[in-house]
Amino acid sequence: MKQIMQLWHKVRQQNLMIHTISNIVTANDCANLLLAVGARPIMAQAPQEAAEITAACAATVLNLGTPDDEKMIACMNAGKEANRLKHPLVVDPVGIGASLYRKNQIGKLLTEIRPDILRANLQEIQTLSHTAHDNWGVDSPTDLLQEGHKLAKRLAKEMKCVVLLSGKEDFITNGTDEIVVSGGQAFMQKITGAGCMLSVLCGALAVVTDPLTAAHIAAVSWKTCATRAAQRIGKFGGLGTLHMALIDEMYCLTQQEEKDVN
Repeated sequence: MKQIMQLWHKVRQQNLMIHTISNIVTANDCANLLLAVGARPIMAQAPQEAAEITAACAATVLNLGTPDDEKMIACMNAGKEANRLKHPLVVDPVGIGASLYRKNQIGKLLTEIRPDILRANLQEIQTLSHTAHDNWGVDSPTDLLQEGHKLAKRLAKEMKCVVLLSGKEDFITNGTDEIVVSGGQAFMQKITGAGCMLSVLCGALAVVTDPLTAAHIAAVSWKTCATRAAQRIGKFGGLGTLHMALIDEMYCLTQQEEKDVN
């Protein structure tokens, strides 16, 4: 817990600017969550400015949901610039199995840039590993299987990055080390953007610590907030209220951590 407190304190203290190329479904949630933890979001999706904005930021998060040609060029420009400057880069291959276009575009991107953290669910990991099943999903409730652990480790080694396989339990690996984060709440599987928001938490933390620790602390913090949100709302709260409570709890958690550090 002390390490969690110290890292979130650093994020707030540095008031980090995070370049997030998000998707149209979750952009507002991701921006507000970054503000809640004390970071500064900027979301520049025009290819003409993507690299310039990345250069002005501390980290870049590429959310590849709702892709189109212009967005993918922007992601390529931002990703290459982040790699050139050695800025932390998080890639979230949202729904990569949804279409051949999406699979090809994301596959091409990942041959030309190297993420520090890849955050994905089981179906996305399977698609990236060319072992996808027919029943894929963007935010699937599929239980974390041993197959997912093996595929995540293999991907981490091949891509030389940290893989955060999110699900009922989160599995984090750099290809050698393994961390399992339990807890959280089932309602997270019914809220659009829970994984996208986890990715931006990884981005903020990756500036103040190494990628494996960043993914680990992000996963622990997010599951802690899910538990606290459910407790706050109780049995009478609906998904909309729980959705809002997640951001509230992330703000409260990092505010409390800052007070505890001081």
